[in-house]
Amino acid sequence: MINGILWKIRTGAPWRDLPERYGPWKTCHEPLRRWSCDGAWDRILAEVTVKDDSVGAVEWVISVDSTVVRAHQHAAGARKKGMVIADKAYSHPSTRTEMRYRRICFTCPERSDQIARRKAKGSAGGRPPAFDAQAYEHRNVVERCFNRLKQFRDLATRYAKRLAYYQAGLTIAAIVLWLRQHELQDTP
Repeated sequence: MINGILWKIRTGAPWRDLPERYGPWKTCHEPLRRWSCDGAWDRILAEVTVKDDSVGAVEWVISVDSTVVRAHQHAAGARKKGMVIADKAYSHPSTRTEMRYRRICFTCPERSDQIARRKAKGSAGGRPPAFDAQAYEHRNVVERCFNRLKQFRDLATRYAKRLAYYQAGLTIAAIVLWLRQHELQDTP
C-alpha cells in the first residue's frame, strides 16, 4: 500500500493506472486520504527529523525563491532565531520594513535600481541595508531542494487536484529524501 502511494507520487500517473501488484487503486488512495486528513504524514516527517534536530544537525534557515511560502498550522512553535535568505526579487523596501518590524534577520542583496536611486538622493538617500555576504552564499539551498522535489513527477506537474493531497505528496517526498540521505550517510 505504501509502495503504491510512493509509485503514484514518483510517476505522476493517474490512480487508475496503478500497477496490479499494488492491488486496486482505491486500496492505496484511501490510506493516503485518511492519513492526509489526520496528519499522519506530518508526524512521520517530524519523527524522522527529530534525531538530527536534537543533535543540532538541522539548520533552521528559511530560504525563499519566487514562490508562495505559507507557514504550516504547527509552525507557531518554530524557533524564533534565525535568518531569512532571499534573492533580489524580494529586495523591496516594504519587505525589509516588514522583516524589521517582526525582528527577523533578512539577508537579501539590493537591486541595482535601488542602489542607483539611493545614490541619486545623496545624503538623503539613507544608509544601505545590512547584508551578510557569507550567509547569502547559501541562497541556492532552496533551488537544490526544488530540484530534488521535482524528481517526484506528481509534485513537479501538480497533478493533485486537492491541496491536502499535494501537501501530503510534498511531505512524503520530504520523508523519502530525508531517509535516503541518511541511508547514504550510514553506508560505510
